[in-house]
Amino acid sequence: MKKIIFVLALILILPSLTITASASQEKTGPDYPDYITGGYYLVAHAMGALNGVPYTNSLEAFKQNYEAGHRVFEVDLQITSDDKLITIHDHRIGKSTTFKQENDAVPYTLMTFEELCYLMLEYPDFYVVTDSKYTDNDSNKRAFDIISKAIDAIDPKLADRFAIQVYNQSMYYFLTENYSLFPRENYMYTLYMSSDSNRQVIDFVKKENIKAVVMWDFRAKDKDFIAGLNDAGAAVYAHTVNDADEILEFFRSGVYGIYTDTVIYDVIAPLSGREVTYADISPPLPVHVSFDFDFSEDNRASAWAKPQIIKAVQSNLVPDSLRENFTRNITRAQFCALAAAFYENITGEEIKIDAGTETDTAGPYTDTGDINIIKATLIGVAEGVGGGRFDPDSGLTREQAAVMLSRLASAAGKPLREREPVFSDSGDISLWAVSSVGRVQAAQIMLGASINAFSPKNPYTIEQSIVTMLRLYNLFK
Repeated sequence: MKKIIFVLALILILPSLTITASASQEKTGPDYPDYITGGYYLVAHAMGALNGVPYTNSLEAFKQNYEAGHRVFEVDLQITSDDKLITIHDHRIGKSTTFKQENDAVPYTLMTFEELCYLMLEYPDFYVVTDSKYTDNDSNKRAFDIISKAIDAIDPKLADRFAIQVYNQSMYYFLTENYSLFPRENYMYTLYMSSDSNRQVIDFVKKENIKAVVMWDFRAKDKDFIAGLNDAGAAVYAHTVNDADEILEFFRSGVYGIYTDTVIYDVIAPLSGREVTYADISPPLPVHVSFDFDFSEDNRASAWAKPQIIKAVQSNLVPDSLRENFTRNITRAQFCALAAAFYENITGEEIKIDAGTETDTAGPYTDTGDINIIKATLIGVAEGVGGGRFDPDSGLTREQAAVMLSRLASAAGKPLREREPVFSDSGDISLWAVSSVGRVQAAQIMLGASINAFSPKNPYTIEQSIVTMLRLYNLFK
């Protein structure tokens, strides 16, 4: 099965993006969403063509068209039999199929909606226009329950970078009444399934202050209709147009934006005079990490930890066995797995275990032969609890974690500077841990559990462990 990390985006634009456009294309003012005032007027249809092939809605199409200059991507979404909302235009092998079956049936990478959201985290100037194609309330509830739950769990701010296509007036009212996460100005009235007359569309736009209307290219040739929508304050988008001369004619008639499979800004901007200045942001991290967990109801992570967990996974710091249920308390064995992964990542060398020694595959302990515990012991990070035992399934306390983190920094070649801990409960720290707690505090690797308190005997969680490993990793990088 093809696996990926993160997935796709929508249409809103960062304030630093500017565009030079004729007056007929300018839509400015506080009432317009950023995706209109920002100036990206091309929408990559179904993620844009992949090597000339349209409708793939694939990760590869996204990457190819992002590199070509697109930032706003229309994405087709369908629900599979295993209740995954995935990036696909039509089910390839029947509607009663799972995400894995659909993904395995094509020579490119489809994504779940959760993966799309993760991709948006990595590309902060990447925006998504949804095309779910559902018009009945039951189907829309299924789809938007998945959408809202994923956005809320991964990062609620992502909602601002989605433009939601609605296909009739009742769908608009159903979504705005039941899903408050999307700004109302981010709804796009999309006409390819609507039976509304031109007059009804214009009246609805005026009544609800709709800021974007999307239609077939042949309907967008009705200049009176376009003028009426512009007068009502809506930006008009036509789809799907792949001829540069035709696009220019649409611009001249008052159409604001174009959905396209193949046309890019390098071609159309010099011809139209609508130049795009891209937002000044850091380059996105490469999309290459296999990442098949999500922050679902049964797989929770705290809001503060989610972005850092994602970065830690991307940096190959998190073993597969720890990519779930992040709020659980971590065990001594699990922390050793993190420590071994960190050391091998930083040094680029596998920790060797020589057969025939007291640390061969049988291990130095009577109660475990766990390979990661042996590795962590070999590099001086872990030690037993006495009597030849390691007690691998016991929980790890905060002060124990501080000791292991300090030792890990030294083992990997960058000892932490010494400092006394400064917490209101420093007197509660065990003598054998005082120095290590001071070191990790000074390095800003471990901070207080609450205001000015370290709580040294409290249990340490998986997500706290991952985040502190990432902070240590950043010191090395």
